[in-house]
Amino acid sequence: MTHELLGYIALFAPFVAACVITLFTLRSKATSGGIALAGIVAALVATVLIAVDVFPAEPTTAAYEIEWLAVGGVTIPFGIQIDALSILMSLIVTGVGSCIFLYSTGYMKGEDGYSRYFACLSLFAFSMQGIVFSTNLVQTFMFWELVGVSSYALIGYYFHKPAAVDAGKKAFLTNRIGDFGMTVGILLLFYTLVQASETISGVTASFTFDHIRAIYQDEAIWTQLVQSHETALMWAGLLIFTGAVAKSAQVPLHVWLPDAMEGPTPVSALMHAATMVAAGVYLVARTYFLFAQFEMALHIIAWMGGITALLAAAMAFVQHDIKKVLAYSTLSQLGYMTMALGLLSPVAAMFHLTTHACFKALLFLGSGSVIHGCHHEQDMRQMGGLIKKMPITAWTFWIGTLALAGIFPLAGFWSKDAILSAASLENTWLYGIGVLVALMTAAYMGRCCILTFHGEYRGHAKPHESPATMTIPLVILAVASLFAGLINLPKGFFGRETGGWLEHALVGSAAAPSWSAGLPVEEFHPWVAVWGTVAALAGIVLAVAFYGKRWVSIDRFVSAIKPLHTLLERKYFFDDAYLWLVREVQQRFARLCDFVEVYILRWLVDTVGALHRWVGGQVRLILDGHLHRYVTVALVGAVLILSYVLVGV
Repeated sequence: MTHELLGYIALFAPFVAACVITLFTLRSKATSGGIALAGIVAALVATVLIAVDVFPAEPTTAAYEIEWLAVGGVTIPFGIQIDALSILMSLIVTGVGSCIFLYSTGYMKGEDGYSRYFACLSLFAFSMQGIVFSTNLVQTFMFWELVGVSSYALIGYYFHKPAAVDAGKKAFLTNRIGDFGMTVGILLLFYTLVQASETISGVTASFTFDHIRAIYQDEAIWTQLVQSHETALMWAGLLIFTGAVAKSAQVPLHVWLPDAMEGPTPVSALMHAATMVAAGVYLVARTYFLFAQFEMALHIIAWMGGITALLAAAMAFVQHDIKKVLAYSTLSQLGYMTMALGLLSPVAAMFHLTTHACFKALLFLGSGSVIHGCHHEQDMRQMGGLIKKMPITAWTFWIGTLALAGIFPLAGFWSKDAILSAASLENTWLYGIGVLVALMTAAYMGRCCILTFHGEYRGHAKPHESPATMTIPLVILAVASLFAGLINLPKGFFGRETGGWLEHALVGSAAAPSWSAGLPVEEFHPWVAVWGTVAALAGIVLAVAFYGKRWVSIDRFVSAIKPLHTLLERKYFFDDAYLWLVREVQQRFARLCDFVEVYILRWLVDTVGALHRWVGGQVRLILDGHLHRYVTVALVGAVLILSYVLVGV
């Protein structure tokens, strides 16, 4: 089969599954689960078949499009982009997604809305595939919004729980802020290109990635373009980046992601570890030409990522809900990826996105297995000693933890080292933040594992190992977490003269048409690897000292840092600030608008209407068909005219 046909299968197979479930199989749980699983597996198989051709020694790229909309002289296509970047992301979505779909058939078995769940999950997978394969900004934005709708449905799956409903609304509304900025950015970019096309030869206004990239990467055109439109182009890129800020939960639009843990655990694994939150990173990578030319934009992106990584890692220490720990860990790792993008290292960002998808999905599914085995208990203070009752879950969870911490030679070591290497070359302060976050990550994840799996059981349920439908995906993802880092062994490691396979696939020849030429080559820096590993090991030692051996009194330590502990528990008061903004500012402004509407605008409208009614009534009296009124009016008119003539004379 051709790449075009396979690409459309990879895109639409989950959508077909969602439609079939919704229309025909809502009352059959087993059938609905099977159809959803078949849809995502079909997408995975199609993606793998394309990858066999896209990832050889000399990668290829192509865009298959049809005319979708034509407005004036502007044509907006609908199509699929086939290159190394899109296929890599599709492998993540469908590969990790297939494990999560299989896991869900066991985890969600007793739920009443089982078929609804799989219909929404398939719709979400279709939405993500749409973002991955889009060839232009309009198509991307359409699927971007569809991801928001389907995530709202999945986060609020337990609609009888007020917390889940509120979490869904919070996620939806927070993402709308970023989406509004993204909309303005797309329009500003198009408008700027329209203006430039009037004076600069070779510039054509378009929404298509290939066309815009060609403009940005043509030195002659770019020199003229930047002289007259530099500020507008930079702001267009940054406004588009606000969409990524919201979707990838960067500070200050990060507040929705921890609350989104109210959804089912497989949803958390799919949306908030492997795919949805990674969509923002993918968007920046796909449109990297919009940012690579502007040093200020890159600084903003890098620092926003670094700050997010640090603040989120600190908040993970005070969480008792096992899923909340992983949620803040996700925030922190997304900050790592965003920081890498700002440090001219999109390869490192996509590399970490790939490895993170494996071990973070493993950790989320592992937490779901713990919750399932402990009869829906999520508080780590009510766990302990589970390694004896749930050995498969425990050991796979530990593998995911060590991979996340960046312990050699697991997957996280290689991708974390790539980001730290880029930071060490580009920005010393961000490198320091990166090393500190590595220590903190190992510490809070060590705390999570020790409280959950070691010591004595502190709960009241009878924990048990999960069924094979749940443990098999854990084993698959654990293997991926062990070996995924091998796809991009860096240049210089044990004398390697070239970069890794992933780097070659993404920046070699024509493989990644959205990236600018001249990006720095990823290299292995031994001291960076050593310090990163030392930081990770130190974090694990701290976790053992505090929570394993109890060499340090936790209560005494918390008392010593009470103000900081309170700050972390209150999540830096972001939620309080937003609540105050809504209640005190937005609501007061709403009351002012209500007053203006009711007592001013409505009064004006009613007064004008009443005046017209009165005038109309008077005219109606005059023109009511009675002859004596006409004669009287005519006589009065004649007298007035005669008086005017006489006075005028």
